[in-house]
Amino acid sequence: MQRWGTLILCCGVGLLAAGCPKGGGEYHQGMKAETLQDYDAALTYYQKAVKADPYNASYKIKLNQVRFEAGELHVKRGLELRKKGDLQGAAGEFQRAQTFPLKFQSPLARLSVKITNRIRWNLGYQYYGYREDFFTGQPFTTDYGYRAQTGYTSLLWSF
Repeated sequence: MQRWGTLILCCGVGLLAAGCPKGGGEYHQGMKAETLQDYDAALTYYQKAVKADPYNASYKIKLNQVRFEAGELHVKRGLELRKKGDLQGAAGEFQRAQTFPLKFQSPLARLSVKITNRIRWNLGYQYYGYREDFFTGQPFTTDYGYRAQTGYTSLLWSF
């Protein structure tokens, strides 16, 4: 009887160990950090999980979701700091946002012509460049991108 108990216990432990994916601990820590909205820490944990098991689709999906969330958070923080006048801090946040796979460029050229004290004519041109790099360094590398150019004009009349 004891022999059957030992055999069942060994089989159970073997099946349990075989069913656990590599990087599971890092993945769960990443989920905890994401719940606390500490996206930078979550990104680090998910990167470790993907490194441990590079073919696990769940790990890759979470990694890219958190990359986006972290980049978005740094852009929001940068905009808030820029509104407050802290240009150095805003530049730092924007630099941190650029380390994530979301790349955005938006150079702008504007010309404003004062016709009278109350009428102003505005001309402008803006280029939008947007790119996402996913699975960089992984077996399946993809690059999604979008570009657009916009010209505009407006007439401002103040009362």
